Amino acid sequence: MNHKKVRSQKSKTPLVHSLEVAIPQFSERLLPEIGVGSGFPLILIRIGISGAVNPRTGLFKLTTFDLVDLYNRKVGRKLNNKTLVGPNTKIRRKTSLPILRLPFQPSVLNISKFVFLKLNPILNRKELTLEFVTATFTDGTGVTKRKDFRK
Repeated sequence: MNHKKVRSQKSKTPLVHSLEVAIPQFSERLLPEIGVGSGFPLILIRIGISGAVNPRTGLFKLTTFDLVDLYNRKVGRKLNNKTLVGPNTKIRRKTSLPILRLPFQPSVLNISKFVFLKLNPILNRKELTLEFVTATFTDGTGVTKRKDFRK
């Protein structure tokens, strides 16, 4: 009998891990067509990322706590507990939260895109892929996915 020793070969494809976190928020919106305190506040941001696992440790490059901290430092503290107001929107009455003027209307989709565009370059530098961001308001959810930016 001819026995051949077969060496186990390590795969050159790294293991990929994904992480999804949900971050509670509260921000009112002032939309020209609805008005202040419309009853449709921002209540939740979800962020999904993927990336390689360290082959020696088996750990992902970023923990849930790291991702939440990154979000809060770059975007969350700016948006949370504010009244989000778009450009040229007149404020006709007092708001219950401090006003944050944005360069766009604070729709569900625009907020998810805003968060995506703020976090994507930072995560890319860490060799991580931002897969999606969802912004949930009481009137709906806006989703921005990585594939929305592929050309």
